Amino acid sequence: MAATTNPSKQTLLLHASITIKLSRTSHRAWKRQATSLLSGINVIGHIDGTTPSQTPMILTAGVSTPNPEYANWFQIDQLIINLLLSSMTEIDCLSFASYDTARTLWVAIEAQYASTSRSHVMSIKNQIQRCTKGEKSITDYLFYVKSLADELTVVDRKISDDDLTLYVLNGLGSEYRDIAASIRTREQPFSFEELHNHLLAHDEYIHRESQVEFQVPTANITHKNFKHDGLLATPSFGRGYSSFTPRGSHSGRGYGQGKSKGSNFRGNKPLQRCQFCSTIGHIALYCPQIPKPSNSPVAHYTYANPTNSNWVFDTGASHHVANNLNNMHIHSEYDGPEEVQIGDGTGSGDEGGFDARSK
Repeated sequence: MAATTNPSKQTLLLHASITIKLSRTSHRAWKRQATSLLSGINVIGHIDGTTPSQTPMILTAGVSTPNPEYANWFQIDQLIINLLLSSMTEIDCLSFASYDTARTLWVAIEAQYASTSRSHVMSIKNQIQRCTKGEKSITDYLFYVKSLADELTVVDRKISDDDLTLYVLNGLGSEYRDIAASIRTREQPFSFEELHNHLLAHDEYIHRESQVEFQVPTANITHKNFKHDGLLATPSFGRGYSSFTPRGSHSGRGYGQGKSKGSNFRGNKPLQRCQFCSTIGHIALYCPQIPKPSNSPVAHYTYANPTNSNWVFDTGASHHVANNLNNMHIHSEYDGPEEVQIGDGTGSGDEGGFDARSK
């Protein structure tokens, strides 16, 4: 069996790459990926200082001789510098191009970005604490909180399951109050998957309940005004149809038409004759020649000879109408603008023995 040759560190570094571009907001994530890669190739000592730097020449017994370890160290160190610079933008690459060792380059990067990235960590923590569901679906909301928690884990530290659950529940609306209370009282912490399943089931229940139509008792009132304008429903000779016949007309063409003779319909039933204008085809109730009543208030008065002469004291009325002022023991002239009109058309403005303006 042929022996397997492990690739050299130089080969691994030559094909390695850091996918995250270095910036002020991504420094901690970039640092995490870079250190993981260099640790896997076993060259992390070139940036953390555990691997001492080498010089081209060394002194041996007072004589300067070439350093046998320098070539290997220098090759690996330069590959690390190339790896770090390739993960930067063009502007940052120009800023750090003057550093000639991986260790000095790493220290410069930390000095440039480490202090400012702390504000990014605080920003993520603030976002996750103030996050609310709003109009998002429950799945979108949960994964948004989870993405913030994952980012915080990369750049700072891992969030516990209890803290993540608390952040999620604090951003839910009042419709999740019942399920939130049951989750808080559980002894064992929820994993993210369990929390997602519980909230998703409750969200589906809320959605299903919102689709139920509740029958609310209501009271309705309808009012129908019939306006005939002189038309009167008359029977026809057809089956199941009737028509309105204009005033003064007889049979016509249309649904249920037929012949009529004189003023008689089938069964010798005579047409209606108006009691007011004597026109055949309508009655006085619908006669167009009768003036339509006005909408102004009208007071009607009827009088009959009383059989009981006893008066009822303190009726509570403020004004009284009588056909004879002698029936009023105390009365005075009425000076208001209103008038009283009786059935025969006379009123307080007409001449005669009746005075409706006294009270």
